[in-house]
Amino acid sequence: MLALILPQVNDMVDLSEISIVLAGLSVSFAALEYVLNLRSTQKNMKIQLENMKATLDTRQAELFIGLYQRYTDIEFWRSWNEIGTWEFKDFDDYQAKYGAETNPEGNLKANVVASYFESIGVLVKRGFIDVTLVDDLMSSYIISWWRRFGPVCLEGRKVYGSTLGEYQEYLYNEVLKVYEREHPGETPRSR
Repeated sequence: MLALILPQVNDMVDLSEISIVLAGLSVSFAALEYVLNLRSTQKNMKIQLENMKATLDTRQAELFIGLYQRYTDIEFWRSWNEIGTWEFKDFDDYQAKYGAETNPEGNLKANVVASYFESIGVLVKRGFIDVTLVDDLMSSYIISWWRRFGPVCLEGRKVYGSTLGEYQEYLYNEVLKVYEREHPGETPRSR
């Protein structure tokens, strides 16, 4: 009778060994499948990131071209050239000569230029456009603008309790850092 039972026990041992081996193999295959899927996912993510970067670079270039178009607009330069001739000592003198009430047309021209630089400052601060691109194209104009009209903006903030020229100032500071790093010892031209 023992002989009858022993073959069955041996068969059971073989079956349990086989099931252990099969379980181990299935775990190994699952782990291998996980690793292969992980690699594939990582490769796809890398491709997606590269595509996103290319898209962002393209959008930044499109945005920059839009800024450049305004920068090359004849009306912008007429405004720039006119306000470049203005003489004023301080905020009060500026307001008396070029303020909205005393010189609406001149004030409008100053606002065209100020708004242009303000919008670029917002785009740079929010990371939509790289400050080095702005520096490459118009650093000396931004630096010149803020050095000349910045004191008027700063005093206007106090008088009006506003953030007048906040992003122009930000743009000036950021562009100046790049300008000084890329053009050591040079002084930006000004009007």
